[in-house]
Amino acid sequence: MSGVCERLLGHAAGELAAALVRGEAWLDRGAAGRFAGLCDEARLLAALRRMPGQWQAAPPFGAIVTDPLGDGLTFTEAIAVDEIEAWLARGHTICADDVSEFDAGLAAVVEALVRELGCAGGRFNAYLSPAGARTPMHFDTRVSTTLQLTGRKRWRYQRTAAAANPGANGQIDRFGDTQWMAPVADREPPPPPSGLEVVELGPGDLLCVPAGAWHEVEALERGLALNLSLRVA
Repeated sequence: MSGVCERLLGHAAGELAAALVRGEAWLDRGAAGRFAGLCDEARLLAALRRMPGQWQAAPPFGAIVTDPLGDGLTFTEAIAVDEIEAWLARGHTICADDVSEFDAGLAAVVEALVRELGCAGGRFNAYLSPAGARTPMHFDTRVSTTLQLTGRKRWRYQRTAAAANPGANGQIDRFGDTQWMAPVADREPPPPPSGLEVVELGPGDLLCVPAGAWHEVEALERGLALNLSLRVA
């Protein structure tokens, strides 16, 4: 394995590829400058300004708001780029889906990583968080490989999936029940999270969490992370 994987991950590239095959979480510590030049806040804002102002479904980026309907679930509120600092000051994480589509450099990195890791597809999502921001317990339909660029975060996560090949993302509501975030016919939600591991990530660290594995995140400092969202099959 060579190229982009080797530059970003070094000897650990093969271990990440093996973890993807096994469907297990994998943590790799790196030097603070490991992901230098990959992205920063100014570059993220430039990419967000290229995103369309209109969309057919969910907004391409916004502020993650918890419990807007009183059920404890999160919702992404569409915002303008010029409103980002105000939302950060109020304690909300800014989430941008597929930011790599609007940054040629990130798009090239994703293309190479997908090819070299043997995945079916992938994209970079971005998370800019203020200190104290939390992402409630949830699982995703894709493998989430977070690259911590700046700041520190505390992750609680499962090593293996609670929901095999989930058809939709899921969250725990305020009553402790599991809720699918999109209709999934004839499917029971997975059991509540158990056997969680806890780790603090700093600049240069990478954590891979399988699709369908419960996890939650707390920002300990203001920071930027890229999530390499991978489709393995």
